[in-house]
Amino acid sequence: KTNGTVVSTNHYPQKISQWSGIIAIAAGENFSVGLKGNGTLVTAGNVPAGDKLLSWRNVVAIAAGYKHVVGLCSDGTVVTTDPTPLPRTWDNVVSIAAGDCTTVGICADGSVVRIFENGNWAF
Repeated sequence: KTNGTVVSTNHYPQKISQWSGIIAIAAGENFSVGLKGNGTLVTAGNVPAGDKLLSWRNVVAIAAGYKHVVGLCSDGTVVTTDPTPLPRTWDNVVSIAAGDCTTVGICADGSVVRIFENGNWAF
C-alpha cells in the first residue's frame, strides 16, 4: 500500500500485516521478504538464512528466487543468502533480479553478471 503496509494472502498474513515502512517486497518458496525505507529487511515464513538477512544494512533493492534472497546495497555491492561468495565482478552493480535458481546483476558499466544455484558463475 502507499502507506508502507503490506497485505498478504500467503500462509503468514498475520505477520506480514504487521510490517510497516515497506518500499519493496520479494517472495520465494514459502517465504516473503520486505525492504524497509531505512535499508533493513523484515521476513516471514521459511526464509533461507533468515538471521543473516536481518543483519543486512543499506539495502536499496531486493530479489528472491526459489530458495535464496539477494540484496543490492547503496554502495553497489550485493549480499546474498547463498553460501557461495560472490566474485569481484559483482562490484558496482546497479540492478538485480532473481529467478528460480539464478541471480542476475547489471553493473554500472553495462555488463551483466549471473550465478546459478549450484555456484557456477557465468559472465
